[in-house]
Amino acid sequence: MSRRTLCSLAAACTAIGLSNCAGLPLPSPLHAAAVSNVAMQSPRRSDHSERVYVGNYYDNDVDVFTNAGKQIGTLKAMCKPEGLASDAQGNVYEADQCAHEIRVFASDTPKAKMTIGDHGFAPLGIAIDRRGDVAVANVCATVRQFCQFDQLDQGNVTVFLAPDYKQTRVYANGCFYCFFVAFDAAGNLWADGNTSAYPPGTIGYWPAGSQTYVPVNIAFNFPGGLLFDANGNLVLDDQSGSPNGGSEVFVYAPGSTKPFRSIAVQPDGSHVVQIALGAAGERLYAPDDDDNAIRLFNYRNGQLQKTITPAQSGGFIGVTTTY
Repeated sequence: MSRRTLCSLAAACTAIGLSNCAGLPLPSPLHAAAVSNVAMQSPRRSDHSERVYVGNYYDNDVDVFTNAGKQIGTLKAMCKPEGLASDAQGNVYEADQCAHEIRVFASDTPKAKMTIGDHGFAPLGIAIDRRGDVAVANVCATVRQFCQFDQLDQGNVTVFLAPDYKQTRVYANGCFYCFFVAFDAAGNLWADGNTSAYPPGTIGYWPAGSQTYVPVNIAFNFPGGLLFDANGNLVLDDQSGSPNGGSEVFVYAPGSTKPFRSIAVQPDGSHVVQIALGAAGERLYAPDDDDNAIRLFNYRNGQLQKTITPAQSGGFIGVTTTY
């Protein structure tokens, strides 16, 4: 979730008839589905079949592109998509904020094939571990007026246990407002977040098999997503990390709290919400919430390779890839 959209969610959802976004009591939990990028993104297939999925926050859909920038499809029937992810089978997962659910799409069909119910408010990041368990980051644990940060209770990360996702495990006492999640190669569950609507950001993890949170002393401003590359490096998107307040991506070696590389994904002061790696980990995709574009960078040297500018505007938030 970008800083710009924090106070637009309740009004936007109410306008399309979803009054629970404005803080009214939520109906019985919708049975929705949640799964995301396996955090350790390793090479799978040639990039010739790579597809890029980008959340169109204000048009309420997910746009599908080739890595050459050609739009080839749209996933419909959702409200304020944000966190996106994909699994090894090519399924795509979308965090639906207004409906408080996560929907699962086959990569080549526009209609969701499965949902898993989420119990919190404003699900953002989603991730799956090697067993197929699904982690969902919630800004807060119960429905409240979204813009009133001082009225929100503490968020959490809920893990839905495979294979039927009916049993859950809740991870709390970590990030106060939880934004995005990722599993590392050891199965540790990581989350970024905030202690308020303002900087600084927080990051830490729950060790595999434990619900005891371990904070990590990495200094950054505002959470924008995290993942682990094939070498186990932590890749962290700071929405306000560049000198002029725009997004910058920082790469940390395992165990380090100082980045060894950075990529200025939005040096003009705009914001990137969620990042994704392409085939073989050679490309970094960065959707621009302000400029309505998707930028493709060389992950190794940080050079901008391509800017995808769809015909329609919409506020692009969330990205994932399939191969």
